Amino acid sequence: MDILKIAIDWAKAELVSTSFFILCGIIFLSLSFGLWQFGKADLAKGYIVPMLVAGIFLMTVGVGLFFTNKSRIVQFESVFNLPLQQDLFKNGGTIRLRP
Repeated sequence: MDILKIAIDWAKAELVSTSFFILCGIIFLSLSFGLWQFGKADLAKGYIVPMLVAGIFLMTVGVGLFFTNKSRIVQFESVFNLPLQQDLFKNGGTIRLRP
């Protein structure tokens, strides 16, 4: 298999999985809003802030990973096609970069 195709497919799969983080964050935020508006019991009002924090955290992680991976997909092919200017070789038990 082509390593470039595998890397691009992997990044696209991460886009799908990070969209679930965003979706869960939206659900947590909406549930927090619903408890704030319709929660009558003290226990329901106690869950407003923790669910709001969890929703904001999930949204932040999801959006951050989504846009990072989306920009990386475009860079994969350009970086893959660059000429190899430095390679690694073993010399006396150590690995050095050859100029």
